[in-house]
Amino acid sequence: MRPLVLTILFLQLLIVPAWPEDTDDNILLIGVDGAEWEVINELLDQGRLPNIKHLIANGARGKLQATLPLISPAIWTEIITGKSRKKHGILEFTSKLPETNVSIPVSSNMRKTDALWSILGNNSKSAGIVGWWATWPAEKVNTISYGDPCG
Repeated sequence: MRPLVLTILFLQLLIVPAWPEDTDDNILLIGVDGAEWEVINELLDQGRLPNIKHLIANGARGKLQATLPLISPAIWTEIITGKSRKKHGILEFTSKLPETNVSIPVSSNMRKTDALWSILGNNSKSAGIVGWWATWPAEKVNTISYGDPCG
């Protein structure tokens, strides 16, 4: 199976209580929907991604094994919640309004469990989110969020 998402991820991110209280460290999580390491590595070798090369050299990278079916909002929500689709509730690109049966893009208020930024906010940590699937409307936590109503 081809990887659906390229993610640069620090494992410490997943264990909030393990962080020292007085740390000023910043963590950057980058996801590129549909990216493949074979393509990224070739571009790195050609010197065409110097900033990504620097991030990798000073951080970590990994290859994710996506669950089927390959539905981006569901997969991205799995990544950021650590929960299965059944538990987090984001199953498709759209959801139907019960009263009208009209399809609308999935949104953050359809998620049944906390995302990482909510967990961070609840632990007095801040987070910034840009372009993550199913983040609109922005949640009221200790974050800066630029959610897209269509993604």
